[in-house]
Amino acid sequence: MEKYTVTGNDFISLPTITSDGTIKEITFLYMGVKGMFDLSGDDDVPFLQSTLSVDGVPLQGRAREEKIGFWIPRFTTDFSDGSLEQTILTPPSERGFFLRLRYVNHSQQPQMVKLGAMGRWARAQRIINEKSAKNTLRKYSKSLEKLTQ
Repeated sequence: MEKYTVTGNDFISLPTITSDGTIKEITFLYMGVKGMFDLSGDDDVPFLQSTLSVDGVPLQGRAREEKIGFWIPRFTTDFSDGSLEQTILTPPSERGFFLRLRYVNHSQQPQMVKLGAMGRWARAQRIINEKSAKNTLRKYSKSLEKLTQ
């Protein structure tokens, strides 16, 4: 079973951040439809992940995770000539999040560095918790396709 890191604020939640900082899904409440929306990627491409290339070569590696102030996840990946630092921030009272990327050159030579992010919004679900006549909580989940038909 994969271990996830979680972060969020009063408006948005990132419940499935993998050990390398990849964001598999985001969720947020939307009272206009009396429910929560869950936006996610698919099996091939996650919702959002960072990208790095140095001197035209795409790089990936094993990240180490730390928490800033017990809540803000930061992932650092070391390479032979540098390191990538990725911080996922969900500022209080803001309706969103952002990904801060920083590359540190550890060599004495200049490097051509490209930092970015890629992802796919492949699925959207609305999840509703509603009390029934028997006063029990039922959970409904519908894909966005079914909601718009």
